[in-house]
Amino acid sequence: MGQKTNNRSDKCSCARGAAILALLLLTGCASGPAGWRDPGTAIPGLPPDPGPTGLSSLPGVDADQDGTRDDVQRWLAHQELEYGTGQALAEMARAVQVMILHSEEKSTVQQAADRYSLYTMCLLKFDGARRTRTLTERLEQLMLNTAARRAAHARARAHLHEFYGQIHDANHCDRIAASSADRWLVTR
Repeated sequence: MGQKTNNRSDKCSCARGAAILALLLLTGCASGPAGWRDPGTAIPGLPPDPGPTGLSSLPGVDADQDGTRDDVQRWLAHQELEYGTGQALAEMARAVQVMILHSEEKSTVQQAADRYSLYTMCLLKFDGARRTRTLTERLEQLMLNTAARRAAHARARAHLHEFYGQIHDANHCDRIAASSADRWLVTR
């Protein structure tokens, strides 16, 4: 015949298992890879997904007019980034956007490239070389996601063959992290 089980013990085991599963779900361990947030998650203050409209023009959609395209802003918000890292990536995105929109204006492109370089150094300081490479590659994929944007960026880069950028104050990144903490946390 069948083995007799202790119903109380089975109920406790089941309750413990359910509690562990709930804890995993609440802490995000079962939600996806580290550094990822479900894109369906509502984040206060985040502009709506621009959808195909965001791909129909060179500038894309920037509904809140903060200088960062809405698709990029949404990507940044759904990453689990420290505020210094998020701020550096947002500034890099703004610099690329300026390069795209002003690709024929050499001095504007050079200033934007210098700004991009500055924030890349900050990102290296905050996150190290491997993560910086991963984040900047993904950012460039997002920023240059149409043929027109890639062509404008190529025109802008043509102005940079003799441009090396400026040497920046070594404490600049620390000031960015300190000054943007409140602002970054509010927009996340």
